[in-house]
Amino acid sequence: MKPLLSLFLLLGWMAAQCPHLFPPPPSCDACIPLSVGPSGNATIPNNQVRCVPSNASVTITNLTVGNNATLIVCGSLTVQGDLNLNNGASVWVAPSGALHVQGITVGPNSSLVNFGVVSASQIALNGGGASLWNIGTGAQIQVSGSIQVNASSQFINHAGLVQANNLTLNGTAQACLSNGACLSLNSFTANGNGAIQVTGSSPVALTFTGQATLNSQVTNSSLLHVCQGPSATTNNPSNWGAAQVTTGCTSGCNLALSILQLEVEGQKTQSEVYLNWFCRGLHSSSHTYEVQVWDGKDFLRLALTSDNHVVVSTAILPPLPKWIFRVKLLGPRGEVLAEGQILLSGEVLSFRAWPTFFSECIRYAYAGEESAVAFLHDAAGRQVARFIVEPGTGAWFTDAEGRPLANFPQGVYLLSLYTINGAPLGAVHHFVK
Repeated sequence: MKPLLSLFLLLGWMAAQCPHLFPPPPSCDACIPLSVGPSGNATIPNNQVRCVPSNASVTITNLTVGNNATLIVCGSLTVQGDLNLNNGASVWVAPSGALHVQGITVGPNSSLVNFGVVSASQIALNGGGASLWNIGTGAQIQVSGSIQVNASSQFINHAGLVQANNLTLNGTAQACLSNGACLSLNSFTANGNGAIQVTGSSPVALTFTGQATLNSQVTNSSLLHVCQGPSATTNNPSNWGAAQVTTGCTSGCNLALSILQLEVEGQKTQSEVYLNWFCRGLHSSSHTYEVQVWDGKDFLRLALTSDNHVVVSTAILPPLPKWIFRVKLLGPRGEVLAEGQILLSGEVLSFRAWPTFFSECIRYAYAGEESAVAFLHDAAGRQVARFIVEPGTGAWFTDAEGRPLANFPQGVYLLSLYTINGAPLGAVHHFVK
């Protein structure tokens, strides 16, 4: 059972579908700084966590990341050699972080997750569970050579920009694009059916100036907008599938990104939630918005309006510790043209777990009326523990199977809360051992 993987995507995710929710940015608070030896090399031992603190600038010759080890980059890190991630190793780049490296190879069950800037000469994803994540409007990956996404690997770009000389998707490899993501390429090669998948209902873009080699159908989504440069060529244009292709295109990423982008803002008082939104690229004067809230299983409609704001009473909202509001822009036939989301703290239930850096136990406080269950996943996306959560306060020294937390390997973990019946309660906590 992997309930967290259907709610909240983790590193090294091996599921076949593309993610709809994404991990939060990492923090370097209280993390052990990366130590550089006299030779200019650095090693993170197996199951250990190290970081490059904010405002720090570190240059090293070579970096070795051990099995199930984690590096968090909040400052600037330059690695003069290649970086190889294997056996559950992961690297997180915070929004304030920058990672500069020669080549990057991500092996089985290992991940590179970027919220900031990553630059490299080439990136290769090899083996089951290998994944590359680029998350957020400020996230950028710049590759002077090629990005090779091989069978059973995932390349995920959510609202960010990826620039590369070449992108190749082989076999069962996937490129998952969402929320205005853009791929800016010289050449593109697709060697597996459905290689690009689009989640959500916002347009995404692929722009290229050289050659597109389409040996299989690229996508079944019309949300993929392809900008084929004036001198660019495609060997088999029908294999773009449902993508919308513009030839002789000079718009680049703006082909899709300037179409419609819906941004939602919100503020909560004791009794009401105020939501307002702005849709970039919307020029028509007649339009309808649908406002929804997540109830733990599905999105429920709260309002249909032609305004760009709404006031919702907290009395009608579901009893969750966090409320996810979604606003959809509807077309004349009810089709979704754009959507945006915002997460606000809820009122009725509350769940808190601490300390972030634990050794022997995790403590919690839970204000629910009935028992719940919590699942702990490691950085590779594996469920490693289950806990019973009783109303009130408590402490877990062992999991539900009696295994001591003191014996758990060091690393990064995510804890999620569910009802006994399996409905998500929205509480997700980040831990480091």
